[in-house]
Amino acid sequence: MSSFDVMKAETVRTVSGSDEFAECVGLLAKLQQIAPKITVVDEGSKAMASETILQVKNTEKRFEELRKTAKAPFLEMGKTIDNVFKPLIAACEGARKSLEGQVLQYNAAARAALELSQKQAMEKEIKAREVDGEKPPDEYPLFYPGVTQTDSGKTFTRTRLKFEVVDEVRLIKAALDKRNQIPLTVATVNESKLRECVNGKLYSIKNWAKYGVRVYEVEEVVAKGE
Repeated sequence: MSSFDVMKAETVRTVSGSDEFAECVGLLAKLQQIAPKITVVDEGSKAMASETILQVKNTEKRFEELRKTAKAPFLEMGKTIDNVFKPLIAACEGARKSLEGQVLQYNAAARAALELSQKQAMEKEIKAREVDGEKPPDEYPLFYPGVTQTDSGKTFTRTRLKFEVVDEVRLIKAALDKRNQIPLTVATVNESKLRECVNGKLYSIKNWAKYGVRVYEVEEVVAKGE
């Protein structure tokens, strides 16, 4: 039998063996016999019911005091156990948070470096195509946007995407969430980088709205050669 079991058994014996407990149990037994026989029909029976209610309340209060007294040593034991484990758990939490912070910073730096490398490689390929006189293909929408074009002789109509940041905090949180594809540079609300993301159709207009950016289409008439 553990020390806790011994303590529990001893507490039960102490409580149940006390004169106070025995007296309360005896009073409760009498009240349980009296209460069902009372029917309130007049002032006399009402007074009897009121007196019985008062006795029941007093007995209940005494039982509650006995319960608290019996429970006190166990509460103190719980506090002692907490005082042993709290600093140990706090030390674990401190070490975990420190390492998690370093991992987060490393992942952010690695992601930013990868994005920069990809952008530089794409820009290099586009410049090489321009030198060769070859128009960059449509798979580079970040640098050659233009949703729709309608030719009408000397001019043509072009539909472009524009945007407006309506909730900067929401955009920053979205950029810092590694589950999203928004570049970390957008976390500083870099307008040119955000324009690349919008023109590149990284997300739909509806999804951009979730991240605090209002994206909309505008039509403009452009002279050929511009």
